[in-house]
Amino acid sequence: FIGLCFGPLVHEYYQFSDTILPPEEGIVTRLEKIVMDQTIYLTVKCSIYISAVGLLGGDDWQTVQQSVKDKIVGIVFTAWKFWPLVHCITYGLIPARHRILWVNSVDLVWNAILASKAAKQVDVVSEDDLKEDAILVEAEEVQGGNNTTFFFEQQSLPHEFNPPVEPSGSNNSTMPALAT
Repeated sequence: FIGLCFGPLVHEYYQFSDTILPPEEGIVTRLEKIVMDQTIYLTVKCSIYISAVGLLGGDDWQTVQQSVKDKIVGIVFTAWKFWPLVHCITYGLIPARHRILWVNSVDLVWNAILASKAAKQVDVVSEDDLKEDAILVEAEEVQGGNNTTFFFEQQSLPHEFNPPVEPSGSNNSTMPALAT
């Protein structure tokens, strides 16, 4: 759905940018187009994309706005590693009549990158939170007088998790006794 909305917008943008900055006028104009693409156009398009993903995912407007603020800088820096080279090819080698096809083809790769960036959660976890969520299980194995202690740290288990404990009186030598 989002791709269908962006296709016509991209077409209109390229027609507009070719009108105000014709790439055939030389290298300086091509560089100006790339700068315009990587500043104004990129931030607007990516902000709309992140917003659309959030709204279609059921987020409220405040959450969507915060998501855009949290993610846009990282997405822009990622785009700067990808699009300038693509646009050097776009404006230097691709004829004007094929630019939209070229950019839309490359946009498939970019949309995969953008979708992964837009989907990432921005979670801030403190060291204290990690210590509180850690479950330490001490397993003691007694064999011929040798005591071996194992520590396991698990963060994904719920707080109420209690590891199984051997019932008293059970003599199962293959399973070490667990203490909570």
